[in-house]
Parts: sequence; C-alpha cells; structure tokens
Amino acid sequence: MNCFVPSRPPSRVGKFESDLSLQLPAVIETRPVIQEDFGRFSEALLVLPTLHLVMTTDQEAVEPQTPPSRPPLEVLYPESKDRSTETYIDIIAVHGLGSSVDWSWTWRDKSGQSPPVHWLKDLLPAIVPKARIIVYNYDSKWHSNAPKVRLQLCAEDLVQSVFAFCGGRVHRPVIFIGHSLGGLVIQHGLVHAHNTAAYSELSRRTVGFLALGSPFLGSKMHTFANKAAQLMSLSGSHRGIIDELELNNPTLVSKIDEFCQLPDMPGVTRCFFELYETDYGRRFRVPGLVSGMVVSEDSACIPGCERFPLQTDHLKLNKYSGPNDRSFLSVSEQIRKLYANSKAVLQQRNTLKSLWSLKSEGAGITQVPQEGPHWMVPFGRNEGFVGRKAVIEQLLEMASPDANTDNCQRTAIEGLGGVGKTHIALETAFQIRDRYPDCSIFWVPAVDVAGFENAYRDIGRRLGIEGIDEGRPDITELVRDELSREGANMKWLLIIDNADDTELLFGNTKHIPLSEYLPFNKSGSILFTTRNHEAAVKLGIPEKSIIKTTGLSSPEALEMLQMSLDEDQIRDTEGTTNLLNFLTNLPLAIKQASAFMATTRITTARYLDMCQQSDKSTIKMLSKDFKDLGRYKGTKNPIAATWLISFDIITRDHPLASQYLQFLSFLGEKDIPAALLPPAEDEIDAEEAIGILKAYAFISQRQERQSFDIHRLVRLAMRNWIEERGGREACVTGVLKRLDVAFPFPNADNRDIWLVCLPHVQAALEFREFVTDIPLKRGILFNLAVAQSDSGKFREAEQSYQEVFRLEEIFLGKDHPGSTHTVHNHATVLGYLGRYEEAEERHRKAIAILIKEHGKEHHDTLLAMNNLAVDLFNRGCYKESEELNRELIELGERVLGKEDSLTLDSNNGLGNALALQGKAEEAEVIFRQTLKLREKVLGKEHSATLTSRNNLASVLKMQKKYKEAEQLQRQTVKLKEKTLGREHPDTIGSVSVLAHVLGAQDKFKEAEQMHRRVVELMDKVMGPEHPLTIIRRNDLKKLLYDKAAAEVATD
Repeated sequence: MNCFVPSRPPSRVGKFESDLSLQLPAVIETRPVIQEDFGRFSEALLVLPTLHLVMTTDQEAVEPQTPPSRPPLEVLYPESKDRSTETYIDIIAVHGLGSSVDWSWTWRDKSGQSPPVHWLKDLLPAIVPKARIIVYNYDSKWHSNAPKVRLQLCAEDLVQSVFAFCGGRVHRPVIFIGHSLGGLVIQHGLVHAHNTAAYSELSRRTVGFLALGSPFLGSKMHTFANKAAQLMSLSGSHRGIIDELELNNPTLVSKIDEFCQLPDMPGVTRCFFELYETDYGRRFRVPGLVSGMVVSEDSACIPGCERFPLQTDHLKLNKYSGPNDRSFLSVSEQIRKLYANSKAVLQQRNTLKSLWSLKSEGAGITQVPQEGPHWMVPFGRNEGFVGRKAVIEQLLEMASPDANTDNCQRTAIEGLGGVGKTHIALETAFQIRDRYPDCSIFWVPAVDVAGFENAYRDIGRRLGIEGIDEGRPDITELVRDELSREGANMKWLLIIDNADDTELLFGNTKHIPLSEYLPFNKSGSILFTTRNHEAAVKLGIPEKSIIKTTGLSSPEALEMLQMSLDEDQIRDTEGTTNLLNFLTNLPLAIKQASAFMATTRITTARYLDMCQQSDKSTIKMLSKDFKDLGRYKGTKNPIAATWLISFDIITRDHPLASQYLQFLSFLGEKDIPAALLPPAEDEIDAEEAIGILKAYAFISQRQERQSFDIHRLVRLAMRNWIEERGGREACVTGVLKRLDVAFPFPNADNRDIWLVCLPHVQAALEFREFVTDIPLKRGILFNLAVAQSDSGKFREAEQSYQEVFRLEEIFLGKDHPGSTHTVHNHATVLGYLGRYEEAEERHRKAIAILIKEHGKEHHDTLLAMNNLAVDLFNRGCYKESEELNRELIELGERVLGKEDSLTLDSNNGLGNALALQGKAEEAEVIFRQTLKLREKVLGKEHSATLTSRNNLASVLKMQKKYKEAEQLQRQTVKLKEKTLGREHPDTIGSVSVLAHVLGAQDKFKEAEQMHRRVVELMDKVMGPEHPLTIIRRNDLKKLLYDKAAAEVATD
C-alpha cells in the first residue's frame, strides 16, 4: 500500500504492497498416525499416577534395571579386550532417570518386524572406529525400590568410576554422552572433577559433551513426577532427584554458572533439544491426557554452548532406528567432529597451558597486536575519580577479553543509583585500553530500545558493516553477528550501561528483548552496570562475577570532597565528617554538594545546615521513590535532599539553567541532542547555563557530538520538584511545543535526525495527559506514528494512530475531511498487521470522504482506492480486486500517466488478482511489463521493483517454470536483504516464495530451512496469531508431509 502526501504534514508509513506468494493458501494433508512403542514412562522424568498401574501390569513396558552385580563401566565396543589397544579415545554414555544401559540406547520396533537397534554398538562404531564405547551403570530408579541418592552423589560416583576404570589416571581424550538426567550427572561430575585436584585430569581430558534433552534448569513437568513419588511412597519411591529437577532450582542455576566458568567445557559442549511434545497418554491408550514439552529449549541448552534441535519428542532423543535416522545423523555428526578434533583440542590446551606457565615465570611473552582497535566511549576520563582500587583491579582481571579465552566473559557492576557504577566502568575502560592497546572498547546504554539501537548503529558504522545506514530494521542483529563472528581478529570489550529494566532486557509484548542482541565471541567480554540484581542473574552472570558496589570509604569520600574545595571550606572537621555521613559517602551526592559549595563558596557546615532545613515532606516523597529494597524500613534516601537544595539554588541564581534542567527532565535519559534545548536569547547565556548543570553533575556531555546525558534519579527528582510547585502542565506543554518544532516529519532524508529525537519524543509524550493543547498533541503523535511505522513497529504505530483518531474527533468532529490522512495511514498499518477487514473498512471510509471533497480522479482518491484493492486481495476477494484494479489502471493512465508509480501499483495488483484466479499466463505478461517499467522508472533495487520480481517468480512457479523462478527469486531475496533487512515483512515474503519454488522441485532440505526461517521470523515480527504466520506455519507442515511422502515412495 501507499500513503497520502497531504499539505501538512505528509502522511506516509512506507510502501505496502502485497506479494502474490503471501496469499497462497496452504493445504494440510493428514496421514494415519502410526502406533508408537510404549517405552519406559519414567525415562522422561515424569509419571502420571493414574497410569502407573497400567505400566506395571504391561510387561512390555517394564524396562530392565541395572543389577547390582554389573560393573560401573562396561565396554560395548570393541567387544574384544585385545582390540581396545587399537582405540585412542573413550566415549562414555550415561542414561537418564528410571532407565538402564540396556534399555536407554535401544530402539525397538513395536511390530516385531525389525530387530532392536542399540545404536551405541550397532551404529556408532562405523562413525568413530578408533573409539572405545562405554556405558555407565547406575541405578536411577525413583518410583519403586529406589536408592536414596542425590544428583551430586551420582556425579561423584561417575568420576570415581572413570578413574578406577582407567587405573587411577585418565590418559585418553574422553567424550561424554548423556540423555536427560544423564547429562546433569555428567555436568555435575565435570564440575566436581575440575574442583578436585585428584580428578582434575578428567576435566582437562574431556574433549566433548553431548547432552540429549538434559534439564539443566529443571522441567515444568516436575510437579507430576513429584506427586507420583508421593503417592507411590509405599512401594519405595524416592523424591531426592525428583525434587532437584524443579524448574529454575537455584542449585541447578548455580551449577550452570559453575560449568560455564570451566575453561575448557562450553566450547566442546553440544546441547540437543526436542521439538515435539511428549504425549504420555497416547502410550497408554488415552491420547492427550498428559502431554507437553518435558525439557524446554531454554532448559536443555547451556548459555554459550552450541545447540541443535531434533525432530522428535523427549523419549526418542536417544533411540535411533538406523544409520539414516534423522536424529542419529545429527547427533553422530557432532560426535564425529568432536572425535576428529580431539587431538587438536588437547594439543591446543597443552600449548596454552605451557604459554601461561612461561608467562607466569616472566618469560616476556607479548600479545600479538590486532588491527584497528576502536574506542567508542562517549565520555572523557573522570580526572576526579578517587578510590575503588580493589574494585578496578578485580574488574581488570575479570572483564578483559583475555580473562577467559574459552568463553565470552560476562561481568556486572551492581549497586544503588549514585554509587558511581558508570564512572567505575568508565575508569575500567580507560585502564583496559592502556593495558591492552589492541582491544576495541564499545559503550552502549540500555535505558531504552531507541538509545540501544542508536549506539549499535554507531558501532556498525565504525566497523564498516554494509547497509548500516540504509534504514534497515535489523541493525542490532548485524552488529551482534559481526562482533560474534569468529576469525574477525579483534578483541573487544562491550560495556552495557544501565542494564536495569528487566522488561527491556528480557521482553514484553512491545519489543524484542535487548538480551537477544548481545554478541558471543571468545575474544570478547561484556561488562554491565546495573542496579537490579534480578537483571544480572537473568543475564546469566554468576554470583562471583557480580561486583557489588557501595559508597566510598570515609578517607576516599573526604579525598573526593577536598579535590573541589578550598581549605577554608573544610576547616570544620566535625562539620565535614557530619556532612559526608549525611550524604552516606555516595560519590554523586558528594560531587553535587562540592560543586554547589565551590560555586557559592559556603562551608561544609553551612551546606549541612541547609540540607537539614529543606522541605521534609518533599524529601519523604523522594525517599519513597528511591528507597532500596536492601535498606531498613523508614530509612530516607539522602541523595534526594542534596538535589532538592540544588534545584532551589539554581532556580534562584541561574533561571536559564533551571529552565534547561526542567526541560531535560521530561526527555529520555541518554544522548539528548543540544539542538533540542529551547533557544536562548544569547549563545553565551546558553553555554553558561549548560556549564552550571555540568558543574553540579546533573548532566554530562558526550565527547563525539553535542549531546548530553541526565542521571535518571536527577530526572525523576526534578519532575517531583516541578510537580510540588504546580508547574508540571506548563512545563510539559513547553517541552511538546519545542519538540513540535525540533522533531521533523520522518522521511528518508532526515532519518538520522528523527532517530535521535525519537526516544525523547516518546519520553515526553508519557506526560501528555497534563497538556490541554489537543492540536499540539495530535501533531506530535501523528509524526511519532509515522516514525514507528517506518521502523517496522506496526503495533506501536497502530496504537498511536488510535489516539490520533480520538484527538481528531474532539477538535474536528467525527468523519471530518481533515482526518482522512490518519484514516488512510491507520488502514495501511492494519494491513501490515493482517487485520484486513478493518483495513478495508477504513479505506472505504477514506474513499467516501475523498470523493466528496476532491472527486474520483484526484490523486489522493486513486491512492486510497489502490489500497482498497490490496485489502480486497488480502481477503481473498480476487474478482472484486481485479475489477477495481482494471478501473484504476484506466483512470491512472488517463490522469497520471502509464509510468506513474500509482498506475504501476494497480498493474501489479491486477496481476496478483489474475494469478490467484488461475489466469497465470495473463498475469505473467502483466508482471513482466510492470517489472520492465519499474526498473526504468524506479531502478532495479527499489522496493516496488523487487515486489514485481517476487510476484513474477510466484507466477512462474505456478506454471512450473521452476528454473527461471528459482534464479529470479534468489536474486530477489539477496536484494531485499540488502535494502530492507532480513526481518522486513517483504523480505520474509520473498524467502517464502523461494521456499515454495524449491519445494516444488523436491529440493526438500533447503526448502525446509527456508520455511523454518520464515516461520521463525513471522513469529518474531508479525506475531504467532497473524493470519500470514498461520499460513506460513502450514506451509512448513505441508512441505514436511510432501518430504515424508517422497521418502516413502523412494523406499
């Protein structure tokens, strides 16, 4: 669809033109469900009490348990002990809960037509012929006659058994394979081995760890098993291990942290997870009674380790029918790679060990310089930084990229706002730069999405990432992927400042979690500053890597105060000590107080007296807002008192500085352009006012451009100060009036300007309820909606347009011609969201108003009619869409010309409508003509031209002209990724077309990859309930069915 361009302001939300392929309905064919084996119910951690009686009476379902007489470790291959000397690596498999070595790894054909397949000895030797394949015997029963064991005991026994089996020393490289609970046993065992000197060799010799559906964070279905164990206590059940498998059990979370810190493990760990729910009821002839994901992807995958999906449920993750079994191919390929790389891994570890030994002995080893280190820190060095030596040394050891060469280190500085977290991170950055001159350092604020994206965009520019300035919506992914790229030959430190908001970091309904865009590279390190311990934990940072900061020590606080004051001001030792105690030695409070005293020349005793005489009720309110959960009830936050005093003095002595501070308090916190400030009568006055605010440390200026940051608590305190004095309405109105001038109507030419302004417009509009100027609010909200649409944030844009409607009805009246632009743009956004009926209704409303005002041949009327034709097409009204497009072509050629973009849009719409009525040949002719004209008029890379290429490929596919269609569509996808980005709806649609073309040629593997990519991106961008998302998901199911049918036919 297109949008209007009215006189003031032009209303546009970007190109919206349906691709033909997006509307092809998917037909889901059904097949008979094959009866599966019963298998061992308890093998998947869970049991249903009502089904247990069925289990114990069906001998086929009862798997054998490990007799006590069997040795802990048994060799499956080679069968002859003599041949063991021909092998050089050990593969040790550990089964899951309630299972055994004989049952866990064996596939059984329920029909009895095929023999059982124990893949560890029947299939795996062909992949790793020089491996000795071993199984670990341990009693994992829990439901009856269960041993009183714990997970840690099983892990320690595994380690001891391995050493006993190897004669007291591990000489060979080892690969572990664990199914379900077995993976936890291995994980706990490796941590235990690493931390125990007598067994540490096992950790160093482990060159691979494959976890098949292991619940590293527990299981949601733990509750059922726990209840079952309680009901079955009379038969000897034991809940010890079951209790440990509770979802997000702190012990399991802590163990993941410990495992991730092992120097050698994350890089050789492969995590496999199930894609299908496990239906336990089906196994006992009551399908659907109990089903679900036994182990979710999040629980099955350790952060920083490679992950792989398996097309099966939990009970079949470890049972494979033959060498061509899909799951076996995936698992065995990873085993083969670990097996092939084992010698190189051990050699590399030995080399690193030798290098570190030489380095520690002072051998003079120097680092190899890296090319092009980047310094992207927006602040200068704080020359007044004092103390914190122990914290800085700790950070230098933990946060430098060399701290952990086997992982991407994550470290956090945690503490209350005002303790100096940002300045500690800043000093750390400068010292790392000095100590490691080859290390690039990047600084990113995490206060809001827009600020985060802008910082990533700047990094992308510095790194020279292609397409970073082309308005692509996936810039954060591009930067993440570049920093994550192995072989980039660049060490880096990424500082994420103010990582406090858990919704922002980990997601809500409005945006994708920022944590999704954090890079991972073993040559990199990430340092967070946060006041929120929950955020640090959710970021996967172990407790030992979270550095908690408090106020300065008394000597450090005094040193900081003395740096800014004369001796006469601090001569009163008792008054100075009392003042520092009153300020709780917080660096921000001390800096603000000293700046005020330096300006006014008052003593510390006088400043303390002024603090104690401030408005107690205001202090009480601000203390509530700033209260820390770790403080005793009733304790006030004294930093608020310091700010209130400063606000009053600045207002009295520096009115323009006070006006600026009030203005800034209603904007975003980071990267506020100086151009947004209200213009002063004299430039010198403006510079002086800004200097006063910097002197009080209320704002800090960025180095690379004319912009400022304001501390979030200063911002909040100032707004409270304004409210107490009854000036909120006037202040917010003034801010919006200034933004109405400074925030331009968004278009491609001024994108850099409105992107920088966007977070501040959004922040100011949060207070629009206090503004009575309706036209003012309407104008800014309209521009905001356009900006949100241009950024691909259609849900937010739809909400903004809804509010614009409400405001227009108030001051214009219902169905006023002046609302036509909003009606049209809103309808366009609804089309993007898949709400086609609403979009059609809106467009018909706009057309009626436009015909009444301008007539049928007016450009705006034709534009609205064109978009209505798209709506009809999207709804499946192909004949009606065809008729309307033919009418539009006749009107367009006569009024606008044959080569006008709107006329070409109507030609494209006609081709779409014809194609889906079975008139593919006629549609092809139209698409070729339209493509030729669009290339001539708009250029080959214009979005409309790419749409024509896309639709031509679709209609070629309809006519089974697959080769031409595939060649054309591959080029189209590449161009759309370049110009629009991977996540743009139009790009996703083009990938879908290519997937259909590939599937039609039986290129199932690549087609499946494409379809899965489409479904994943549609879920992420458009939402799982969007009509097109549902269609795309059905497309994938249809392809999988076709693939299976083809395989059956081949067999």
